[in-house]
Amino acid sequence: MTIGGNDKAPEPASLAWFVVQASSRAEFKIEEAVRELGHDAYCPAEIKFRRSPRSASTLKLAMLPGYLFIGLRPDRRGDMPFPKIHAIEGVIGILGSSGRPAQIAYQHAGDGFQIGVVREMEADGAFDHTRHAHLKSATRKVRRTVKSFSELASVLTQGDDQDDETG
Repeated sequence: MTIGGNDKAPEPASLAWFVVQASSRAEFKIEEAVRELGHDAYCPAEIKFRRSPRSASTLKLAMLPGYLFIGLRPDRRGDMPFPKIHAIEGVIGILGSSGRPAQIAYQHAGDGFQIGVVREMEADGAFDHTRHAHLKSATRKVRRTVKSFSELASVLTQGDDQDDETG
């Protein structure tokens, strides 16, 4: 990412962070558009597994629907590029008070919400709900076919016997 002629992207903690209110389901498009302008953007997302009678798919959903975080750096005159952000399709506004955008901390010394921590958790897969999707489908199959505890024990025992024969 090139910001202000500098090929090296600034550290996220060195940017001024704001909350953008977005139109419904426009969060990821705005995130991309902000990055194309040379700034940082982050929309916390979770990955979910959805199964329908005819197909199965994974979905990336905004964890905070209608909101995302943007990390800005002042331009050469020292002004924040708010007009450019407001011009992005889907942006409703930048949260603030008295007509002024309110800057938020990327990382906070206290126990409050920290964008950086949430970003790290997402990168580590904390919000990927597809990790154990295969276990859910197996559980549903067992529930449909097994009607009592003794049947379940029998099914599990048969599975162990088959593993012994093949291994």
